[in-house]
Amino acid sequence: MQYLPVSCQQNRPRLVSRPSSPLIGKRNGNASFVWAFELLPKETWNNSLYELSFGLWSSPGYLKKKLMAIDRRGRVLVRPNYENKISCQFNMSHLQVAFTLLSLSTEDEKRYGLHVEFELARSPLIDTVMLRIQGKYILISLKS
Repeated sequence: MQYLPVSCQQNRPRLVSRPSSPLIGKRNGNASFVWAFELLPKETWNNSLYELSFGLWSSPGYLKKKLMAIDRRGRVLVRPNYENKISCQFNMSHLQVAFTLLSLSTEDEKRYGLHVEFELARSPLIDTVMLRIQGKYILISLKS
């Protein structure tokens, strides 16, 4: 996890920590993407966030496929067929969220992103992380 510099003069929400990029995961293991952020003083998750989403990222800068989303009431939505592939833990009071991809395979080596949507008057918080799978190549020894 990387901690980001934070100034005392905060005039907009910001990320304060993020996963390392690239994030290294092992085949058949799990990979956790953990973010923490700050809101404006006197704001809470319930009154400022619209939706927090995690998914596959695409250039030039948007979530191509949402895998999981959390709304301001804490309801979690998971894309069909991903119910056993992804889990989430979040703490509304500490403004921290962790998405975990389960049973990694080489097909999971992609760029993932976080998208935190506020009301329409504010720009969203976005961040991306590249997942690399360790041991994605199998070495075969041939005896002659």
